This record gives sequence, C-alpha cells and structure tokens, in this order.
Amino acid sequence: GNRFGLVFVELPVGIRHPLQRLYAVRAAMRTLKRSAQPRVTLRLLWAVGNLPRPVEDAAIDLFSAKASLVASNLPGPADPIDIGGARVSEVLFWVPQSGSLGVGVSMLSYAGRVQLGVMADRNLMTRPAELVALIAAEFERLVYLVLLGAAVLED
Repeated sequence: GNRFGLVFVELPVGIRHPLQRLYAVRAAMRTLKRSAQPRVTLRLLWAVGNLPRPVEDAAIDLFSAKASLVASNLPGPADPIDIGGARVSEVLFWVPQSGSLGVGVSMLSYAGRVQLGVMADRNLMTRPAELVALIAAEFERLVYLVLLGAAVLED
C-alpha cells in the first residue's frame, strides 16, 4: 500500500542566494526527517482517518491551517522504462489536496529529467503556469550556478 506522511518545514524565503537557500532547505529537511515528527504525523493521520467524519474534517482543517501549500518530491527510475512494450517518455503525479490547502507542487525525477507539476484552486491562484515558470527559472539558476562551479556540493 501507499504510506503517506507529512512534515511541516519553514521555507527560508529571506535568504537571497539560491544555493544558500537550497542548502538551508536541505538542512531543515534532514533535521526533520531524523526527528520524531514524520512518525508521529503518520500515526496521527492514521488515527484521524479512523475517526468519525466531522472529527476527521476538523483535524484536517487544523493541519491545513498550518501550511501554505503541499509539495512532494519523489525519485523516479534513473533509466527509461517500458510498459507493455512502449517506452515511457514522461511521468507526472499530482499532490493530493485537503482542507483549505489549494496549491500543490509535485516534482518527480525520471531518466535524468525532473518533471514539475502545479495544481491550484482557481480561487487561490488564477495563473498557476506563472508559478511553474518561476520555479523552473529558479531551478535553471541553480543548475547554472553548479555548472559554473559556484557550488560546493556537500554529501
């Protein structure tokens, strides 16, 4: 089955340099992943899912009020795959939305590429393609900086 968990991470939007911002996010995610938060929220989500619907809805509203969007990054196959004899050219998934959260960002690596998807409630974001363009431009900046040797890559 599919196991779903979540963590809340504060994004370092005040850091101007893209690589410093990337390293700050990575450090925060490493710390969070090593903490009890993922295990606790996984169990809590399971428990909430077994409660009566009104209680479940209230809990979902409580969780969603603490976030601006849902983002998910999944590693896909490093090499191209075939399904039924046909080569898979692209892979994409959509982030599930719940509560008052109306923006989801998905990132999936596949065969040396990264696929980005944005799903948005039209009442919250009328032009989600602009967000895709901004994220893509930032990603290109990061690649450019790395290629120029501006990054000291850490493990």
